[in-house]
Amino acid sequence: GRALVGALRTGASLSRPPVSTLGARLFSSATAPRVSSMGTLFQPIAVPKPLPFAAQASRELKTVARQVRKRMKEQRTTHYKLKTKKAVAKRFIKTGDGSLKFWRCGRRHNAQSQVKRRLRAKRKSVRASGTTLKMLKKLLHY
Repeated sequence: GRALVGALRTGASLSRPPVSTLGARLFSSATAPRVSSMGTLFQPIAVPKPLPFAAQASRELKTVARQVRKRMKEQRTTHYKLKTKKAVAKRFIKTGDGSLKFWRCGRRHNAQSQVKRRLRAKRKSVRASGTTLKMLKKLLHY
């Protein structure tokens, strides 16, 4: 900054090395010029040297990234176990083909007032279908 400008004005020798040597120290490159097959010179490519703190920082970033990926993978694989609705489970039976079987209500008491044909029909089991089946399958997960 100011010290450099003051040194340039007075013509005093600089305490810092010139910029060209600074660049040579920061960048490692092959100093010998290379010649192409057509005889033209290639400029040497300057490759920056990794600084120790930069290497350490990049290593730490990689470690953090790896830990984040691991945590995300764990979150994807672990799911909460869904609870079965027991009130539904004791009234419906899952059959082999995936449908649900249940029995009609209305046979416990006061059956004398019902028509006999209706009571006989209520003895048989019935299969759930349509929207009812869809809703019941959500309640019985497993």
